[in-house]
Amino acid sequence: MSGERLIIEDDYDGEFRYDRHPVGALQALAPDHVVYAGTASKTLAPGLRLAWLVVPPGLVEPLTAVLGEPGEAPEPRRTRG
Repeated sequence: MSGERLIIEDDYDGEFRYDRHPVGALQALAPDHVVYAGTASKTLAPGLRLAWLVVPPGLVEPLTAVLGEPGEAPEPRRTRG
């Protein structure tokens, strides 16, 4: 995926449409170019901080290397400054 551009779709309120059907995700139209971020914190409990990413197949390995396996806490990182 080197050199390609990605779109990050933050769908924090996709389920808050009660008068009509939810809007479809852009990620469904271009799954190799869109990183989809979702959360259930607003609907379940803000303290739970439950979120997920749907990433293009080419990003699964690099993200797993940085973030660790599912269920593991990521390693603390230093920031420049």
